[in-house]
Amino acid sequence: PIDLVEILLDSSKVSMYNKFSNGRKDMYHLHEGNLREMELDVDNNDEIKPIEVNKGVSKIVETETKVPFSNKTIKTRTLLHARKLRDGAYILVSRSVEPAD
Repeated sequence: PIDLVEILLDSSKVSMYNKFSNGRKDMYHLHEGNLREMELDVDNNDEIKPIEVNKGVSKIVETETKVPFSNKTIKTRTLLHARKLRDGAYILVSRSVEPAD
């Protein structure tokens, strides 16, 4: 699972899984971290403590995508966030918008 999350976060590897992509570039890194080294804060009672801000990776990217069967391209800006969950799994969420001209 971590390998997939790392591929999805790596803007240089978008063409591996999206054949319609014209590229993606990182605009802003809000939180940088190493997902493989993240540990959750668990106390002796197996209760999760509040997660620290640096326990995830967050960034804003700009993507240009070709529309299939058309000559159009769409530019979007996307907020990506990934973190390790309590059960050892990983979650990656994203939200895209078309930038204002």
